Amino acid sequence: MAWLLTARSPFCWVTVASALTLHATATAAAEPAATSTTRHTEFTTVVSERRARDGVAAQSIGRADIERQGALGAVEVLERTAAVNATSGSRGERIYQLRGFDQRQTVVLLNGAPLEIPYDGQVDLALIPAAALDQVLVLKGAVPTTYGTNGLGGAVNLVTRWPGAGPLVATSSEVAPGEYRLTASQAASAGPLSWSIWGGDSQSEGWRLPERYAPTALQGAGQRRNSDRRLSHGGAEVGWQIDPRQRLRASLLLVDGERGVPPSTVDDTPQFWRFTTWRALATAVSHEVRSDPHWQLDQMWYVQRFDNLLDSYDDASYSTQQTARAYHSWFHDTTVGGRARLQYRSSPSARSLTARTEIGAQRESHQKEQGEPTPEYARLLLVAAPGISLSWSSRWQASAGCQLDAEIPEPRAGMSPRPAASAGPVVALQHQLLPALDLRGAIARRTRFATLKERYATAFGARLANPALTAESAWHFELDAMWRPARWLSLDAGAFDAEVDDLIERVYLGNGVEQMRNTGAARFAGVELAARWRPLRPVEASASYLALQARHPLSGDERIEYRPAHRGVVALSWRPIEQVALWSLLRVVGPQDFRDPNTRRWLTLGWYTVADARVEATLRDGLAVWLRATNLLDTSYQTEIGYPDPGRQVWAGIRLSLDR
Repeated sequence: MAWLLTARSPFCWVTVASALTLHATATAAAEPAATSTTRHTEFTTVVSERRARDGVAAQSIGRADIERQGALGAVEVLERTAAVNATSGSRGERIYQLRGFDQRQTVVLLNGAPLEIPYDGQVDLALIPAAALDQVLVLKGAVPTTYGTNGLGGAVNLVTRWPGAGPLVATSSEVAPGEYRLTASQAASAGPLSWSIWGGDSQSEGWRLPERYAPTALQGAGQRRNSDRRLSHGGAEVGWQIDPRQRLRASLLLVDGERGVPPSTVDDTPQFWRFTTWRALATAVSHEVRSDPHWQLDQMWYVQRFDNLLDSYDDASYSTQQTARAYHSWFHDTTVGGRARLQYRSSPSARSLTARTEIGAQRESHQKEQGEPTPEYARLLLVAAPGISLSWSSRWQASAGCQLDAEIPEPRAGMSPRPAASAGPVVALQHQLLPALDLRGAIARRTRFATLKERYATAFGARLANPALTAESAWHFELDAMWRPARWLSLDAGAFDAEVDDLIERVYLGNGVEQMRNTGAARFAGVELAARWRPLRPVEASASYLALQARHPLSGDERIEYRPAHRGVVALSWRPIEQVALWSLLRVVGPQDFRDPNTRRWLTLGWYTVADARVEATLRDGLAVWLRATNLLDTSYQTEIGYPDPGRQVWAGIRLSLDR
């Protein structure tokens, strides 16, 4: 059996189909009628649409929930999922973990195209506007093979507003003390052409710390130092139905802004940073063809560009750059790529065979300007992913496939890392045990290549480069149960175990010097539970819970930093009358271990609870007003030591829309 799942096995190389999703049955191969959101079934958008019976393995958050939450950035949308834990750290970025895997180890997509800064291997999703999103899809555990390279432990797909969907014109604004947000959108269709255009602007003078925050010598009570921000965004989606069998789609998203980076409140040597410019441009063009009821081909080409200016200052005045710690650095990152997928499905009936194959390539590059431009770091990533899925009855479905990844680094002076390749097999089986109860099991292997930063960064002499870093790999073992005892009740449970080899971590060498190394093994294991209850039409409640164990099993069971052992999310919505809607969200996060940045001793951050609430009133068709509060309890908490999160904020908003 072990030989069957290796890269040299004929099983991996002769499977003639495609990049098939891990979770077997409810993939993009499903007919549109079987999916929860019909307009998102094509490869070019979500890659793998999920049905409701996928349970905790996948979660889809739609536009209505995004608006109700009032999220500013995409990461706030993700935080309503128990499996996602977001933290704020030394660069002021809001970075998430998914079932213990950090953001670099997961795949983030924008309309099916990879979205990350090549140098870092991640992007601050707090700066990707939630107002531009129509849907967020979260896939947990092993990434389906249709999601490209580097998905060691999960995937997030951000889907922007669908061409032609939504009101003809809509605008909304929201204000709080020292802050405002403004968004506008327009959508329409004209014959075979449809489009959606949107844009917005937000500004903040900085946010307030909770009343119970304990001041330090570096941060007093009141407003958080250097927490101001300005962010503007704009974008468009255009769709062209060329004929009944083929469609063309183009998308563009531009984000431009600046923001301060709040310094540590406890570090002996805090950094005084500002992103004077933070700019992102993402474009993609996709083409889908259905030659007959059985065959489908789609292609995508994408280009992404990130230009970020990071200024480091001498002190908390943020006015001079004279010392050795100060600098003025431009970072230019570019991703250019494309992929093609071919799918064959024998029939739309319960007994069917689906086969797919995918090939893709992308070039990632990074260049820094600090006085003079430095040489460019770059690499080429390749992927090929065949797979098949089989339904031989309405109760039994199975799938198998293999993803082949390759990395070809471009040499630099004195550094010539070797090309690398890996194979990731996947097998999954789903059975409908009872009419309302489904069981699913899966085994898969995934790989992540080191980022350009992990290989080459020197941190001004405080880090040794390590171009010889090998890829991380993880075996995933998953078992899920999905139970629908009534139309108004759903209960889901999942158990998972991810065994990681060649984990890439920071190793302290002494004398203030560190290096990124393959340190050994890690284990992320736990259970996830979810429930949705709608006893009456005006009332809906949902709850989810994650228990996680994150350890280094080969190092005396040593802990892994900033992985909460428990996380729960409860949401409640109630519409007492047709014109009024109430919504609340409660997040409870358990203890998490960390190393003190000054002493390197292990310590623990305790439990904390954060509550959000919103009340909205519809005054007439197309006109609504609301009040919204975040951190309603004014909880004083930190997701990373030295970086407290905002206290209570109260917003007032208004929305105007005009339907066709």
